[in-house]
Amino acid sequence: LPLLEISAPSRVLMITGGKSGDALYLNDLQAEERFSPIASYSNTKRAADAMSLLMASELAPKGVYLNIVYPGIAITPMTMGLASKIVPGVLRPLFNVLGAAVTRLERDRSARKAARSSVYVALSSNYSMVSGVYVGSNSMPADLHQKRRRPKTQPVCMLLLLQ
Repeated sequence: LPLLEISAPSRVLMITGGKSGDALYLNDLQAEERFSPIASYSNTKRAADAMSLLMASELAPKGVYLNIVYPGIAITPMTMGLASKIVPGVLRPLFNVLGAAVTRLERDRSARKAARSSVYVALSSNYSMVSGVYVGSNSMPADLHQKRRRPKTQPVCMLLLLQ
């Protein structure tokens, strides 16, 4: 952090997952009430978004501009594994065959496409002095679910993430 402040103005990108409108479930951050891999993954991303908004507000006066970037879905072993779990049992063999047919070239193309918004926000003058913005996979600002912007939500998420 001191080096970012010394080299101000500087930028920090927090890479997130899921959609901007997804809710944050503060009452079940540890997935004790209900557990599903996708819901738990999404909720941790929502908590990180809330923490990022708090950090953005604290860092901006120091010339460190933090924004949240959603790169979009990329075909990775993790996303393929999660996707196979939500496919109904009788269709899983077909999904596994189709998933195996995805070539390395298609995975690489997917990763390049997903990286575009992150690279754009890192380099564009449109985001050089902007902080606390959620940027979607189209490189445009998007609204976050209001629960992540509530003053009580952000410090709670920060404490939980630092434990």
